[in-house]
Amino acid sequence: MSCSDEDGSHSDVNLNFFIDRYETSYFLEMRAFIDALINKMEMPVGGKDGINAVLIADAAYSSLRENRPIKLG
Repeated sequence: MSCSDEDGSHSDVNLNFFIDRYETSYFLEMRAFIDALINKMEMPVGGKDGINAVLIADAAYSSLRENRPIKLG
């Protein structure tokens, strides 16, 4: 959280490692995966989700390199 007052701008110290920042998210993700295994349910995330993540990351990198928006189809 950040705030500004008469003494200037102040913000919380960022956590250094991504696992610290997203601890709750990773816990919930692992729990959903384990629940799907135990209960023989469909996995909440599949291969197509992984492919889409790579496509998004690639577009973001291209956008940075080319200094322009990249449209995803």
